[in-house]
Amino acid sequence: MQSKIAIFTDVHGNFPALNAVLDDIDKRQEIDHIFCLGDMIAIGPDTNEVLEALFARNDISMITGNHDEAVLALINGEEHPKSHIHVREHHEWIAERMDKSYIAQLEKIPRLIKKNIFGNSLLFIHYHIEKHKLNEPLVTIHLAESYPQVLKIWKDYLQDTQRTLSVSVTIILLIIFRIIKRNILILVHLGAMIVQLLVMQL
Repeated sequence: MQSKIAIFTDVHGNFPALNAVLDDIDKRQEIDHIFCLGDMIAIGPDTNEVLEALFARNDISMITGNHDEAVLALINGEEHPKSHIHVREHHEWIAERMDKSYIAQLEKIPRLIKKNIFGNSLLFIHYHIEKHKLNEPLVTIHLAESYPQVLKIWKDYLQDTQRTLSVSVTIILLIIFRIIKRNILILVHLGAMIVQLLVMQL
């Protein structure tokens, strides 16, 4: 049986959608590993249920998203990013209700994962952050807002190898389909209340 991986992103506290997707993935015996590309919490109300489901598994690799980091900033008494001022009150609501046992686990999640999978070097990152700012607080980071900005940041990451593919949220995920010609990736944007799997032959 051909080995495959699953990718989903932006769960955003939507436990019913996450549960449906994980249930579907578990029925597919060919799935070796799952990558969750950030923003596990905020927007939806099911923070603790989502984190419990994700942290209970040993077949998921996660990266942090901007909402995850913004909520953690509030919990840790750090500056909340001005770019998220429109959702600060909501982030406070999430922070107040999050089970504190998950804080240390969330803080250990990296912003970037680089893996060699199926002979391709894959770069998993939630949002488009300049390489030299990978370790800086979210409040100091200006996220890319245009396609030219995204391409510029990609080129910075691609300097070490021409075969690296950038995999991040939403539409950017689909770019990978034009490059890899084998295996199957399962891509889901859970925050958009999508519970079915988008399965494409690579």
